[in-house]
Amino acid sequence: MKVIGVDPAPKKAATLFDGTTWESVPAHKLPAKVAELAAGEVGGIILCWDAPLTSGKVGVDGCFYERRIERFFQTAPEYTTPKGISVRSYVGCPHWAVTQASLGFPRLTTPRSSSEESVFTLCSEGTAPEKAGNFVVEVHPAVAIWLWCRASHSNGPWEYKKDLSVLTTLWSLVKAIAAADKPPRDPNNDDEFDAYVAYLLGKRWLEKSGVVLLGNADSGSFLLPYSDALKNAFDKFTADGGK
Repeated sequence: MKVIGVDPAPKKAATLFDGTTWESVPAHKLPAKVAELAAGEVGGIILCWDAPLTSGKVGVDGCFYERRIERFFQTAPEYTTPKGISVRSYVGCPHWAVTQASLGFPRLTTPRSSSEESVFTLCSEGTAPEKAGNFVVEVHPAVAIWLWCRASHSNGPWEYKKDLSVLTTLWSLVKAIAAADKPPRDPNNDDEFDAYVAYLLGKRWLEKSGVVLLGNADSGSFLLPYSDALKNAFDKFTADGGK
């Protein structure tokens, strides 16, 4: 199955990475690009999408603002992300609109007609799909970069979206982790970095190689580097009511 990392944006171009090359797609053309991808990959495709694809459980307090997975990375001991690794409440992510237009997600209601059905099946929990098809899964490259690099880069800084020198440092660490999966050239900017990391997460998830889809449809979920400590902390957080 082909893996494509997608870093969408509400106004500027989206950045896609397919394991070989990066592609820039203007925001207003992203829905058409997604439809083209769905129709063109015979063996199936999985889009690793860097934007909210679920709302979490509807009908509970705060459901139209944030998800438990976001609250976890905002407040949990040992897992509160540092400055430069932003985990916004899903309603505050401006790329939800182009995501909705491209995929039909996040979806808070049942589709009223077949025209509202997405051509991609949403993976919101569990293991990677075993059969070919068109799938999409949410990723959070910035959190993944932090989890992969924080042991060797414990004092930061982490503001790679604002500082090219920070991006260069973090890229050198991620490139070592990527090993044989590293791209043919270094990313030129943070959008290319994020799209590549989105791709790497999806590839390794399909290979069952150190990546987990943390969370579920009720809590929200991201593809992230796996560790027992992370999974246990998140399970405890959600069991305690996400507080």
